Amino acid sequence: MKTLSLLAASFLLLTSVAWSESPSPTFSIDPALEGGSPTITVTNLPGDGFLVWQVTDRSVDPPVVLHHQTTKVSETAYFKLPTVEEDRFVHVDAWANEDGSGTPDFVWSTLLRPGKKSLFDFAGLEGMEPPADFDAFWERAKWDLAMVNPNYEVRELEDYHTETGLMYEVAFDSIDDVRIVCRFTIPRAATDDEGNLVAHFPAIIVMPGYGAEQPPMDRTPSGFITMSVNPRNHGPSRKSWVSPVEHLIFGIEDPETYYYRLAYMDCLRAADYLMSRPEVDTARVVAEGGSQGGLFAIALGALDHRISAVVSNVTAFSAIPVGNRLNTLGSSTRFSTMMAEEGGEAIARTLSYIDGASMATRLRAPLQINMGGQDPVCHFLTGIVILHQLRPDVPREYNILPNARHEVPGPMREANARWVQMWLELDERPQFPGQVFTIASED
Repeated sequence: MKTLSLLAASFLLLTSVAWSESPSPTFSIDPALEGGSPTITVTNLPGDGFLVWQVTDRSVDPPVVLHHQTTKVSETAYFKLPTVEEDRFVHVDAWANEDGSGTPDFVWSTLLRPGKKSLFDFAGLEGMEPPADFDAFWERAKWDLAMVNPNYEVRELEDYHTETGLMYEVAFDSIDDVRIVCRFTIPRAATDDEGNLVAHFPAIIVMPGYGAEQPPMDRTPSGFITMSVNPRNHGPSRKSWVSPVEHLIFGIEDPETYYYRLAYMDCLRAADYLMSRPEVDTARVVAEGGSQGGLFAIALGALDHRISAVVSNVTAFSAIPVGNRLNTLGSSTRFSTMMAEEGGEAIARTLSYIDGASMATRLRAPLQINMGGQDPVCHFLTGIVILHQLRPDVPREYNILPNARHEVPGPMREANARWVQMWLELDERPQFPGQVFTIASED
């Protein structure tokens, strides 16, 4: 099963930008996924003004300007990107003045393709394949984890029980004997009044965005057990391990010491515990996350083939060489600088082991990816590249909200729920994200 779609019909998020006069204009895009030239539409313009457009080719060093124009504007303006004779990574800037001075009012990047070549056919850049010892590397990491006694400790969080669910906290040891803390909710209907198991339920493992705490969720009204994972340097697990540097660069010189090798193992151990719970229907377990969490979801599915389906929203740290050319904010700006400096080859090698596109080569579960067309942190094209790394027999779906930025809005949640319902063969569609709790700190 392969589905590629726009999620624009049910949701249109127009990105407002600063303007000298009210009302503020909005920029929306048609990314031309199926081929041709992307188009940018600007609405809510002042009655008399200018737009300056500049398209810069970033496929070459130094970058060169492909197109520059000044347009007299009224209420609506349209800009169609230029045609090219070969693939070009381009950066689009727009200014709301006559001479194109100051900070651009609109910034967007994309890949221009010649003729009618589809963006959906773009499989990445040369040399992006995983390292030759990729599978052995991850099997060795799993072995290292297995050598650590988990020392599971579970406690009931009675203050956070709901009408339909019971909340617990589990702490365990992971690689390097770091103590990880996660929370999970279980439907009350799993046991009878005497505590005897009477029913099994599907489960979802949810993982956090970059540096954020993954708060516990109660999806028991939809009949789900939910495990909220906080790998090292996130949420309550920071009590045991705080990165001495920004964690995206911790140990980056060597894949054996890199943060994401360690964090992937934290997520895997959380899944091991969840799968051991008698209330869990282990044939129906989903990995879910957004941004960094979307990377974790793919990685967990790749490392644990008990995962039944994966939903990955605005996926981060994936197809990194492509993201380095297209992302304008976030980790890619840091990675691209580091990879261009002395020692950059070693860093590129480390990243190739944890890249979401590399991890996708090990995935067996159905994968859904949802991206925002104006996301400056995780470019939508990197999600397409991930799909090309999957085995041919892995079902996949790709959805894009053309004018969404780095966010997980309602239509993405609805797509997640539909995907989960289909692959877990549920009678009813679950409600996502569910009730979210904030757990009071003991400090």
